Amino acid sequence: TPVCTTEIGRLALKYKELDSKGVKLATLSCDAVESHTAWLNDVVAHCENNITIDFPIIADPTREISVKYGMLDPTIKDKE
Repeated sequence: TPVCTTEIGRLALKYKELDSKGVKLATLSCDAVESHTAWLNDVVAHCENNITIDFPIIADPTREISVKYGMLDPTIKDKE
């Protein structure tokens, strides 16, 4: 699903365990790439600076990827 701060944080906490099992982790954000840097600083702070983000976050500002994977209703993809 499109991710939020707490979900990214939890994935970061579990990343090494998932990676050791061969899981290839990627996340999807409806925001542009430029906004990810500041947002990821918030994610790390939310986790008391005990994490690093070692997996990709795919930018989907048009929400076309989200719609194609059935994560968003195409009739509301442009709503805030």
